[in-house]
Amino acid sequence: TPKSAHDSDETRKQAQQAHADRHFIEEAQLWQQFMDHSGSPQQACPAIGKAYELAGQINAAIEAYQNCSSLEPNNSDLLIPLAHALLAKGDLAQAADLYHRCLSKDAQNMDAQTGLALLELRQGHLSVAEKMAKDVLRDIPDNTDALLITGVVAWRERKLDDAERIFTKGIALDSQRADSHVFLGRIAEAERHPQEALRDYDKALALDP
Repeated sequence: TPKSAHDSDETRKQAQQAHADRHFIEEAQLWQQFMDHSGSPQQACPAIGKAYELAGQINAAIEAYQNCSSLEPNNSDLLIPLAHALLAKGDLAQAADLYHRCLSKDAQNMDAQTGLALLELRQGHLSVAEKMAKDVLRDIPDNTDALLITGVVAWRERKLDDAERIFTKGIALDSQRADSHVFLGRIAEAERHPQEALRDYDKALALDP
């Protein structure tokens, strides 16, 4: 028997509270309940995958995102999270295929462009990744994903001053990025500033335990 609109609304609120409390598995289960009984499953579907990602369960996240994309196979907003999750797992070929599918629908899809840049970075193609990320930044200067890529390239090339400047800018744009704090910690370690390094690592852990 379908739940009432009131029950669905209550389930949504419980899922949102579970997210705020960082109870991500519970959140995913609540969104699944909402999806099973709601007349608009697309509203909850991506949230299930994201909750599993935050819980560190990448396979469950991928399965959830695949379910999303099966609802609307041509919806790039549902394909991009799946591509990101596949990339995180290391399934580069499938991720690349999805990014290119999205770009075939919209050549200006910045999420797909950034995803491909990150894919190139994962493969160690630093100059290609940097160029692609800078192309994104020309259109969207505050894109923190593209900014992170340029920072990682600078870090790997041992341009520590440039890397520090980039990661600091990224944190100014989005203070919740644990990855930027991690790299600032690595830079502080490389420059023999252990207290600064610990401070940045503590911030990263607080954001992403």
